[in-house]
Amino acid sequence: MAARHVLSANRLKVNDFRNKVAEMATQLIELQQENKDIRRQLRKRERCLEQYEQQENDMPTLLQRQAQESHVFREQLRRQKNLLKEKEKKVKTTQDELQRTQRLLKKMKELVDDKQLAERDELNSKLMKAELDLKERETAFKVGLSRLY
Repeated sequence: MAARHVLSANRLKVNDFRNKVAEMATQLIELQQENKDIRRQLRKRERCLEQYEQQENDMPTLLQRQAQESHVFREQLRRQKNLLKEKEKKVKTTQDELQRTQRLLKKMKELVDDKQLAERDELNSKLMKAELDLKERETAFKVGLSRLY
């Protein structure tokens, strides 16, 4: 009876962690796409800024307008860089949480392996399924990271 309660509690924890891993992986992919979009915008604005900075014109009004536009672009570039840094911090945090969850899943596996439980085969099959799921998400995470950079 106590073993069933332990098994049930462990299953609930494993399922909870599995759900958290899935949620974090989804969130990570969304953040990576957002970072990619921000970088694309950043490169576009940097090219525009370079184009304006390379142009030389003696007309004072054109220079004044260019200075104003350049100021606006620099401010936008600064904001985009700050936003990109924040998103990269979120990615790092999500990676750290994913690693913590992986370690916890490993500990849970060890706990299941250490105890001589009646439903050991069933738990092992569920654990194998969870490990495969985690590996798929890790692969998706790595693919998403490679697209990001």
